[in-house]
Formats: sequence, structure tokens, C-alpha cells
Amino acid sequence: MKKIIYITTISNTLPWHLKNIIENAVKDFEIYVIGDDVKKYSLLFPRIKMINLKIERKPKIFSDFKALFKLIVYFLKIKPDISHSIMPKSGLLASIAARLTLTPIRLHTFTGQVWSNYDGNKRKFYKLIDLIIIKLNTLCLTDSPSQSNYLFLNNIGYKKGPLPVIGKGSLSGVDVKKYNIKSLSNNSLKLKEKLAIDEDDFIFAYIARKTIDKGAIDMIDSFQQLRKKHPKLKLLFVGPSEDKAVIDYLDSNKSLLINVITLEAVSNHFEYLNISDVLCLPSYREGFGTIVIDAAALGKPAIGYKIPGLIDSIVHNKTGILVSEKHTNLFSSAMEKLYLDNNLREQFGKNALARVNEFYSSESIYAGLKIIYNGNYPD
Repeated sequence: MKKIIYITTISNTLPWHLKNIIENAVKDFEIYVIGDDVKKYSLLFPRIKMINLKIERKPKIFSDFKALFKLIVYFLKIKPDISHSIMPKSGLLASIAARLTLTPIRLHTFTGQVWSNYDGNKRKFYKLIDLIIIKLNTLCLTDSPSQSNYLFLNNIGYKKGPLPVIGKGSLSGVDVKKYNIKSLSNNSLKLKEKLAIDEDDFIFAYIARKTIDKGAIDMIDSFQQLRKKHPKLKLLFVGPSEDKAVIDYLDSNKSLLINVITLEAVSNHFEYLNISDVLCLPSYREGFGTIVIDAAALGKPAIGYKIPGLIDSIVHNKTGILVSEKHTNLFSSAMEKLYLDNNLREQFGKNALARVNEFYSSESIYAGLKIIYNGNYPD
């Protein structure tokens, strides 16, 4: 049986982004996952061999070389047939290690560009990392057509065209058979009680890292604009607090958290989506927006900024609403529109679910990926 090593920077990418891939791939391959503190998910993935390796998200020369050396040792020991990385830092280190150890199939999937919101030398530096990753791998993918087009406009492509995408996009799709409203309904009442949510409360949900790039501050500002007009609305504000600027902003004005239910990372975000009415993602940078199709699988519409990635996961005025980036007043208006119009919200939700079933099942995404794992690259 052929061996695959998946390499990621942080462990949370396993349940959030890699879960559906590796649960399908383990039927066909011997799977290893390397990343920071990934062993904590060993019980969730009993057939997967987990290897803890500290990989810093930001550049740190000494620790980066240490991680690279250990990664090379693991590659020499395991002798994988395929390496597959996501995230910039793990992508760079994995690409070097895989190339030096002559791994036959070396893959990386881009899930958004760090440099897209930077200027000057900082933009050039992070863009150079992406170019190195492409040079060292046998194939690079993206998780959305608009991301591939964005990269192509910035002179990053494949065979004189945009980088390939599996199907219509997404990193691993949604397990539509497992995650549905019926299967999650038993826990909904208990979760609402735990969070002090009344049965008739209207809930907006933000489920992402609480960073400026992910639109955490924009989310709070948009919600509070709307709450002043509709005082009973509530916001589920879920995700790890990783940005000091966001933490300081919220600490400086506690009134911004009125009717906001704040939680850190959760183990099953589908349960929180299930008790919500609308997903909100005012992100400045997305590869695709996996949380959008997770919400869609439960019949929930989404609101986002009109940026690469989200323009693939949200179909404007069909499965949700897209507004101009950084315009919190427009975002707040879109929230109000879906709050007030029950029929529109329900229709968007139905359209979103139908689209997930047609294009984004985890089985169909893996089927496309398996072709590449077997060495058949796009023309």
C-alpha cells in the first residue's frame, strides 16, 4: 500500500480541513500526519499515524531549520510515495524535505495567500515563498477557481494557465451524509440551554479565527450596528483568539460584546452552525471558505465580502449575499435583509444545500484528488 504524508502547521486543520480527505484516503493509502500537536487527535483518527512536530506559523530561523531537519528525518524513515501539504510554512518546509528526499509525488494545496493584503517587501517575501513551493513540488493546487485566477493574474500558474482545482473547489468537501439537521437535532436543545439561547432567538454566527484578516472586528462592528435597531439579536462569535489587536479592541469597549456569545475553538462547529440562522464571514482573505459550505450543508445561507474564494463558496443572491470588502454598513444591511425576510433566507438556505449536494460532497472531492495521488496530473 502506498504511503502519504500530510503536513500541516497547526493541529486544528485536521478536524476543520483535512478530516474528510484522510477519512477517505485511509481506505486506499497508509496515512501519516505531521504537524504541531496533531497526536491529540489520535483517538479521532485511530488508523492514522500522527507525528507531533512544532512548526511556527511566523518566520523563526532557528526553529524553522530545526523543524526542517526533523521533517527530513521523518521522510527518510517513512519513505512516502506522496507528500501533501497545506498552509504556507508547512508547505515550504514540506516541499524542501520532500524534494531533498526524492519523494515521487509532491503536492501542495494553496488555501489563500498571506501576501494578498501586504505591500512592499513584505508582500514580495511571502509571494516568494509561494513561488518556491510551486518550484519544488510536482504539482500545486488551489481550493477555488477564483484563487487560481487571482494567482494567475499575479504570474503564478500551471502550464501557462491557472493552477488546477478539484471540481468546483473546496479543500475536502462536506460529508453530506453525516452532517445534516436531523443528525444534529438531538444536541441542539442542550446546546441552546448551555448558551442561554431562547428558542425564538435569531442567531448570526461567526466561526473562524478571531483575527483582523478574518474580519473579526468587522463582524462585531456590523453586528452592533444592527443590534441597535433590533436589540434582541444575538451573535455566536466562535474561534480561537489569535490576534492581539482584536483582543485589545474588544477589551477597550465591553459594550461591543452586548448579546455576543463568545467562545474559543470548538470541537464540532456543525453543532453551532445548526443552532444558527445565518453564517457571517467578513473575511479579507480566503482560499475558498470551507465554513460556508459546512453551513450550506445544514441549509444555512451566508454573508461575506466579495473577495477571491468567497465568490466561489457563496453565490450572490442565490445562496447568500456578497458585499464590498471592508464596508461594515453594507454587511450590516445584508444581515438585516436576511433577518427580516424569512422567505428569502429559507430559499437561500435551500439553494445552498442543493449546491453542496451537487458539487461539494467529500466523496467527489476525494475522487478527483485520488486521480492525482495515482500520478495522473491535469493536462
